[in-house]
Amino acid sequence: MNSLTTLKPLIGLKKTLVITCRECGLQVTEDFSGQVFTHASLGAMLQRHDYLQQESLEYFVGTKGCTQIIVVGHTHCHIMDTLKKDPFLSRMLHFNLGAYFKNPNVRVLPKTVRDQMLLELNVIDQCKLLLDYPFLRERMQANSLHLIGVVMGNGPAQLKQVFYNNILYNTVIALN
Repeated sequence: MNSLTTLKPLIGLKKTLVITCRECGLQVTEDFSGQVFTHASLGAMLQRHDYLQQESLEYFVGTKGCTQIIVVGHTHCHIMDTLKKDPFLSRMLHFNLGAYFKNPNVRVLPKTVRDQMLLELNVIDQCKLLLDYPFLRERMQANSLHLIGVVMGNGPAQLKQVFYNNILYNTVIALN
């Protein structure tokens, strides 16, 4: 387990919901107590028609008053490796493998670049899925909620923002 202190510059003083991988999750430290909440799922992946998940998001944003959601992906996640190898799991979860593998340019890229691209695509897809929920989209349009997607490397200096309120920040996925 890692600490959320890596995300401290992004969290600031805002009440924040962090969506992270259940298996590789981040734990809330005392300095964030009452201000930061986590929602964990396999590979930090949300499922479009999961009504319990939707109720959970509504609870954190509505009742707890979170004004920011951060979707966290990270390198070296064994869940991501499993998903890439298992076609059933990749179809079952909301995941952008279809477009990823259809592109002929992807096959000639080095493995590290392909993995980074896949990781960033997953975080971006999860952020876009959150935008499909009307209660979140309305809050974002009213500027009372911010949605951030980040990819974490092995250390705090390797934090890369790939999404902010429907704006993409990376160029790796330009091939998709």
